[in-house]
This record gives sequence, structure tokens and C-alpha cells, in this order.
Amino acid sequence: MDEERHQRLWRTIAERAEGSGSTGWAGAVCAAVVSLVDGVDAATLTVRANSRAQETWGASDEWAASLEELQYTLGEGPGLDAFRTGNVVLAPYLGSEEARWPAFVQAVSSLGLGAAVAFPLQVGAIRLGTLDLFCRTSGRLTPEALADAAVLADLSVYALLRQLGDSPAEGPSGVPDPAEEPELAEGPGPAPNAGDLPLSYHEVHLATGMLAAHLEVELDEAFARLRARAYSEDRPLLALARDIVARRVSLDDDDST
Repeated sequence: MDEERHQRLWRTIAERAEGSGSTGWAGAVCAAVVSLVDGVDAATLTVRANSRAQETWGASDEWAASLEELQYTLGEGPGLDAFRTGNVVLAPYLGSEEARWPAFVQAVSSLGLGAAVAFPLQVGAIRLGTLDLFCRTSGRLTPEALADAAVLADLSVYALLRQLGDSPAEGPSGVPDPAEEPELAEGPGPAPNAGDLPLSYHEVHLATGMLAAHLEVELDEAFARLRARAYSEDRPLLALARDIVARRVSLDDDDST
């Protein structure tokens, strides 16, 4: 990836992040993707630790956030696969991906999603999350568009550090230098306040802990039961979790208990 492309795209991210009405560095990345990558209509930037622990730090719009939330609720989709494998996931014809993501494809069939691309965000062997691109029209992105998207995914790591308040070291080109980022050795650090994120799963973590204590099971099992209940009730996992935390529904309503 050439130096000029890195410089051009990093300047665009920085201008958007520091301009009026900014939604932060992660939001700036998503806005840059939509404005610069031909064929992409929406984007999300999600920090992930595993299928249970994740936070969406940036989303270009509500449609993008809803698609990201569906992946979290269902436990499948391009972003989760990209994070799990460490590989770029291309789905140019989403309607033909039933074998790979049966529940996700069915759920988005009425939401106008035609194609998706997901890039893993990582430094060396450390995976931090994903940059997910969503297209309303089916079809492959051009090589030029994919090249820009790949650079934006690369630069997303440094945008996350900036959002945390760190100051990434800059190489001679003015683009952050990964070799000068000791903070990345332990991952991206703590997330911003949940209220500052476009899509926070803080209540899911709380509800998972409540269910684990109630059933006397491990957190992973409690989360699996919570996700299964949300799926069976055809509702977002986050909405169910909020009802549990607010005690609007009983933990004993879980059919799997």
C-alpha cells in the first residue's frame, strides 16, 4: 500500500475527527469509508475480544448500527468471521451466503443489504476488532475501492488510539508508525464511556452476569442462553438485556433453565 494513499486517507480521517460535529475518531473512520470508498453505503468500527465481549465505537448511521447489532444478536456474520479468522471476509452477493450465515442472511433480507466486506483490525498477532463495510447493491468492489478500504482498516487502529486520548507516534510520512506503539501490546485499552458509543453492549454484560449468578453457570453459558432467548423471541439481544437489567422480565422466563 503506497505512502501517498496512506497520507491522503489519514488526512481525511483527521479532518473529519477534528472538525465541527465530529463523532470521534472511530466515527471519522466510518464517515471516511462511506465518502471515499466507491460502492460502500455504510460502515461500523467494532472493538472485539470474543463473540461475547465487543463494543461498536463507530457507525456511519443507524442502518449500519442495526446491521452490527444483528451480528451480535445472532452470533454470525462477516464481522465475526473476520475477527475469528484474521482474514478479510468478502460477501459480494449476500443473498447467496445462506450456508455460511443462515440466520444473518434471513434477518437482513428485508433490510436492503446487498453485499458486505469485513476487515480484521490487528497489529501482528493481536486482533483488536473489525471494520465492516455494508453495500445496498450486490456486487464486488473495484480493486481501487478495496485498496482504499484496506488502508482505512489499517489506519483504524491509530484512530482508536486517538479516541482513547493516546498520541500515536508519527513516522516520517506523517502517518502513525506501528513500530512505535507499545500501547498495542495489550490491545486497545479500555473503551470510552458507554454513553459516548453509538452502540454499547454494557447492559448485555450486566445481564449476562445476572443470569450466570442466577443459574450458577459460567459466563459463556449464560451468554449463550441469553442469545438463544433473544433469537427465540425475535428481538435484539441488547433490548432483552436492558429489560433484564431493569427487571422488566424475569430471569426464570429463560426456556433453557
